[in-house]
Amino acid sequence: MITNPPAAPADAPTVDAVVSAMQAGRPDEGRRAARAVLAADPGSWAAWHLASILSTAGGGMPRLAAFRRAAVLAPDRGELWASLAAALIRHGSPAPALVAARRGIGLDPATSDALTNLGVMLKDSGELAAAASWFDRAGTIAPANPVYLNNRGLLHLDLDENRQAAALLHRAVAASPFYVDARLNLAIVERRLERPSTALAVILPALLLTPSDAAFLGELGTVLVTIGEAEAGLAWLRRALAADPGSQAAMASCLGALSYASTVTETQRRRLYGAAAAQARGDHPQSPAPPLRADGRITIGYVSATWREHPTAQQVARLLAHHRRDRVRTIAYADMRHRDALTDRLEASVEVWRDTTGLPDRSVAELVRADAVDALVFLAPHEEGMRRHLPARRAAPLQISLHDIATSGFEEMDAWITDEVLHPADTSEWFSERLIRLPSLFLAPPLAERPAAARSGAVRFASFNNPAKLSVPALEAWAEILRLVPSASLLLAYRTLYRDPAVSLRVRRVMAGRGIDESRIVFEAGTLARDEHLDRVAATDVVLDPFPYNGNTATMEALWMGVPVVSLAGTRFVGRMGTDLLTKIGHADLVARSVEAYVAIAVALAGDPSRRAALRRTLRAAVQGSDLMAPDRFARAFEDAVIDLVQRRRR
Repeated sequence: MITNPPAAPADAPTVDAVVSAMQAGRPDEGRRAARAVLAADPGSWAAWHLASILSTAGGGMPRLAAFRRAAVLAPDRGELWASLAAALIRHGSPAPALVAARRGIGLDPATSDALTNLGVMLKDSGELAAAASWFDRAGTIAPANPVYLNNRGLLHLDLDENRQAAALLHRAVAASPFYVDARLNLAIVERRLERPSTALAVILPALLLTPSDAAFLGELGTVLVTIGEAEAGLAWLRRALAADPGSQAAMASCLGALSYASTVTETQRRRLYGAAAAQARGDHPQSPAPPLRADGRITIGYVSATWREHPTAQQVARLLAHHRRDRVRTIAYADMRHRDALTDRLEASVEVWRDTTGLPDRSVAELVRADAVDALVFLAPHEEGMRRHLPARRAAPLQISLHDIATSGFEEMDAWITDEVLHPADTSEWFSERLIRLPSLFLAPPLAERPAAARSGAVRFASFNNPAKLSVPALEAWAEILRLVPSASLLLAYRTLYRDPAVSLRVRRVMAGRGIDESRIVFEAGTLARDEHLDRVAATDVVLDPFPYNGNTATMEALWMGVPVVSLAGTRFVGRMGTDLLTKIGHADLVARSVEAYVAIAVALAGDPSRRAALRRTLRAAVQGSDLMAPDRFARAFEDAVIDLVQRRRR
């Protein structure tokens, strides 16, 4: 026999009471009211929906189940299916979320949030064109909706359309100043646009709202590293890791920041890399290494996120073009959303090209195993977007790091390719891999035959490096050089970053503290064509290599244009790149072993125009006659090293 439930007392909570509590910012009261409504009327779809929004439901039912219950109780309400779709996205169930979103849109095609949610799901599944279509439909319905603006901006961000992303994200933040997700995304895009001052202005108010949010703490740390404040940035990145020890983004940024900081000890580096390796191993079961094959050619796989115009890709293009196919079979595992002319060259240089964009590490490891790769080479594993956790899966019998700035920190990484200058026998740098020292590591980028024209007038020192490398000790050494050469000036140029006040003011502040008038510091901001950039380099007299993180491409460009580079030999790979390049071309005399010697070499060059003129005539020939211009020799040495490692493992 079915009976009706007893009538609720006149003062029983109602759905309106739940809404009132929510609007008044009293979530605990709202949750109590929702539980009371559901106890009295378990069929109230509105109460289930509100309870799910408040993150709990009657009887402690999980949020996702509450969203689903509301949709089942009122299956003709499109907004409930849209909410369920959003909950399923958060739950990590993309396929059911797509079904729910499409059903919600079918019931209410004019619901902007439902259209936006569907766009988000399609974007996350890699269907970017379809995502853009649904976002645009949402924008025609509610063009000022901050959720739409944020997610449409994110799609532009994924496509590297940073200016379009910034425009939409600024509108989202203006429409909803407390919308922290939009603020975070806007800070990221402003940093990418080389406007760190704006990024800081966006982040700092958000930290007042979410002081323990790892994503905001990490982004603040990353921006500080970008402007040259490596130590301060590293401190914020450590706070981000403390807030969320499982954050892969915070860990990757922390490891990257270590190379810029002047005060980090090897013990501290080892501890952080150990934590990173533990983080990587914690998300999957350990797998044994696959067996090596016994046939003739070895198979080398290359993993990278920079298969496009990029310094690492320029180096690798020469290696791939000079591989001997009778010795090695090559496979590329490419993570990238955007191609360019160099991508086409790289793809043509390998036997197998696999687009792994969007695939989880597990799937990439399965591909590598199926391809029977003998040696898996990780290209610049510290680069943004690289699969930092993939080495822990041990997808190949041998795993090798190439063109990285520091150790991987993984026991599973068998070798780190280097040379005897970058890592001398007495190196104090900590590393987890076996060092494989080739005769030479670096190759010069493509450089035009621009004339190294004669220079006259007052001496102009210069740096064309990323300002993140301009440590306080380096800036102080440069100030001392300017003090000792009172007629000289210093030119600083790197893409558009010196247009930003946070970058230029920091340099001025350090220089002023050492008594150097700001009129002697010249900032140039603007991206030039390669030939124009080389002409700008040639219009200087002495390039000052930053430390503890040296230049690489910038150093080779200067030497090519006949401009001497003064470098300070450091104790780590990144601090010995200048030493390596100068030694390879026969000019170890431009390498200092102390800051005092560094200053002395630069001052002596400034006072010796005849020596500078001789160097301007001879440096290019020195580069041309060195291993920097011998990709065939490098390819043979690299192949020999990898084949030797494979044969040793087979024995």
